[in-house]
Amino acid sequence: MFRLSSATLSLLFALPLAASGEDVPERPVSALIVYDHDGQTTALRVQGERQLAILEAYFPGYRTQPEASEAGAWEAKYEVFINFKHGKTYRVLVSGNSRFWSMGRGDFELRGYFSDFVAALIKMKPVPRRE
Repeated sequence: MFRLSSATLSLLFALPLAASGEDVPERPVSALIVYDHDGQTTALRVQGERQLAILEAYFPGYRTQPEASEAGAWEAKYEVFINFKHGKTYRVLVSGNSRFWSMGRGDFELRGYFSDFVAALIKMKPVPRRE
């Protein structure tokens, strides 16, 4: 009898499969989250397939650059730059309460807790060495 290890099974189920003939959307190569932290501009780099997939999930449909007639009067706390091959970049703004996102024309609800994602990235960020 043929058996797969649990590690192999988890890898197989973690990878999305495209239906035959279905186009797989291009994946971003990196992203940058820019925000003000204690009066200093801070940038967090997002890399790796898993982190980028999590980031994209917060902004459903952002690649279509959606517009809406309703927009709140919030100021952006985060600027997110999602980078693709060949120089294509999408700029997404996130509200201070991390509830809404926009690409400049209309507000859309975030999916999930974006501020928690940023906090996790901060914890993972290497501390600069002092010489």
